[in-house]
Amino acid sequence: MAQTPPPPCTPAHLAAQATRLAAAMDAVTDAEAAQRGLTRADFEVLAALRGAGAALGYRLRPGELAERCHLSSGGTSNIIRRMAESGYVVREADLHDGRGSWAQLTEEGRRVVDAVRRAADSVYDALLRPLPGGAVEALSGLISLVAAALEQAPAPRAGAGAARAGAGAAAAGRARRIVRAPRPAPKR
Repeated sequence: MAQTPPPPCTPAHLAAQATRLAAAMDAVTDAEAAQRGLTRADFEVLAALRGAGAALGYRLRPGELAERCHLSSGGTSNIIRRMAESGYVVREADLHDGRGSWAQLTEEGRRVVDAVRRAADSVYDALLRPLPGGAVEALSGLISLVAAALEQAPAPRAGAGAARAGAGAAAAGRARRIVRAPRPAPKR
């Protein structure tokens, strides 16, 4: 039986494959977050605070969170409020800037982020185990090379292509924020 040759590797095909991979992996993380009453955006905010690290006290300004998580300032404020009600985040006034504030991950917030990551990693491991040895590492390295090359490339010229690219990025950002899950019960 003759095998079908693989499709040509065009930029569109590469983007489609990367999107498929991201969607499959996001679905796993989304499911694990939803089991803990978190939306995708909730988890991303908590994960960004966790990623700030102990040196920064697991805290960031709301504007930094909005930028890192590709959220609006209003959406970020709503998430911080909900996560504070759940006991995962505390809000702190900025002692050096009376107008500013911080969002800081609590110990319970660290536990929930780590639990989602461990659970998702366990699923990823099971799903990726059948691949040949070294395939995941090789793919990760190649994706990093391509992403770095694209990030270093000059910005596209203004025109239809740039407008389409911007619209696609905006749509992708909106699509990530639509996921809804039940709100966690407030901690008492």
